Amino acid sequence: MALELFNLKGKKALITGSGRGIGLTLARGLGNAGAEIIINDIDQERIENAVESLAAEDISAANKTSSQGLVLFSSSWVIA
Repeated sequence: MALELFNLKGKKALITGSGRGIGLTLARGLGNAGAEIIINDIDQERIENAVESLAAEDISAANKTSSQGLVLFSSSWVIA
């Protein structure tokens, strides 16, 4: 019921520090609500592990390291 009211399909969510811990938990929650997740962390291995973990749960996730720089100018983004 709650996810029916909180639908993020068609949105992208960038969560900084989402390679583990609270950030990964937030990524999982937003992904379960339908958002495409952008994993961002300073550790590439944590990013890859997080993307694999989310993919195993049928959550769409991509990876970006902090040094790659990401421009956030889109009405389809959820900033968390």
